[in-house]
Amino acid sequence: MSKLEVPSGYAEAFTDVREQLRAGNSYEVNLTYRLATESTEHPADAYLRLRDLNPAPYAGFLQHDVEGHRARLLSSSPERYALITPDRTLQTKPIKGTTPRAAGPTRRTRL
Repeated sequence: MSKLEVPSGYAEAFTDVREQLRAGNSYEVNLTYRLATESTEHPADAYLRLRDLNPAPYAGFLQHDVEGHRARLLSSSPERYALITPDRTLQTKPIKGTTPRAAGPTRRTRL
């Protein structure tokens, strides 16, 4: 298995995130980066394999198959990440890692 390379600037961005959290400017950050790869596996088959490996309560597969705007979302999480509303709007609410903020002026030291 090859090691994934983190994009340049990610380590610096992570350091900045930690500083902003310590300063109280944010209580939650989802620092991510896009990863693209070529595969001959059909996305639905990849999703079914993911479900077998991680049978999470909020798993889902979304395929947007419009020419020029094709996208797939494969999700496997213990928390709700995406919801399609009755009016066919996709809502995403990434809440991973959320913890309650301490009451009063107490600062967290566990970052």
